[in-house]
Amino acid sequence: MKRLIALFAISAFVAHANAVTASNTSTAASPATPAQQPAAEAKKRYVINTMTTPVPTAATTTETVPSVAAAPAQELTLDEDKSIAAEVQAAEVQQTVTRVERSTYSNNNFYIGGSFGFGAYPEANNIQSGGAVNLSFGYIISNALMLELGAGYGQYKMDTPNFTILNRRDEYDINQYSANLAAKYRLLDGPIVPNLGLLVSYTQRQLTLKNPYNATSSGQTADAGTTNATDAGLTAGLEYEVSEAFALGVDVRYMFNVANSAGDSGGTIVNGNFTNNTAVEKLQYYNAGITARVNF
Repeated sequence: MKRLIALFAISAFVAHANAVTASNTSTAASPATPAQQPAAEAKKRYVINTMTTPVPTAATTTETVPSVAAAPAQELTLDEDKSIAAEVQAAEVQQTVTRVERSTYSNNNFYIGGSFGFGAYPEANNIQSGGAVNLSFGYIISNALMLELGAGYGQYKMDTPNFTILNRRDEYDINQYSANLAAKYRLLDGPIVPNLGLLVSYTQRQLTLKNPYNATSSGQTADAGTTNATDAGLTAGLEYEVSEAFALGVDVRYMFNVANSAGDSGGTIVNGNFTNNTAVEKLQYYNAGITARVNF
């Protein structure tokens, strides 16, 4: 009886083992997914060692897949910030020194210019205003300073009383020539540039009497003398720079006498004021006109 019971137990165990083995074989035939592989391995270990190896739970066999962290937003480093700031500052400096570099490294620092307008003697009521032109040759030293040599010409008419003949007034033509040296300071930097300056001038005046009292026919003239003077003055202007090589503007020059040789060949010429017979060379005068400048 005991042998029969033992044989029945062994047969049941063998049948159970075969059933488990068949189940494992069918599972191995179909590829397991990554999530199923740990469970299959656990079953296998359970068959081999059912007494000591427990079946792992899904929680203990499931491996945690590390998540990919989002890339942080790229931030500028301190060195990059400093580099960008330096580039901006360099660009601003470059804009303000463009003309300085042009003056130093290019051929645009020399220029020729000219003005056309009129001149007048505001202190004298017997001198008519007349046309005046000026030519100049200059050099741009820096963005703010310009030096130039110039030459000018003006023509005026003057009349004075003549006491030798009753109710007679002598009429004169005045041809005025000048050579000057000027220094101009540019107040702003940009397309529209105001400037102020100082200048000194050597001025020569040729006086011609239009109605000499001993003339036998109309149209005769007489040389009334040539005078020389040294003048100093102020200049003010406003230029619009059309391009780096060309500018248009306006200019005013106001002059004061420093020294003169009035009447060196024809006597002192008075301004017609009976209470103040001042030589024309001692009078203040000004020129105003439209200017043009070409750099090369």
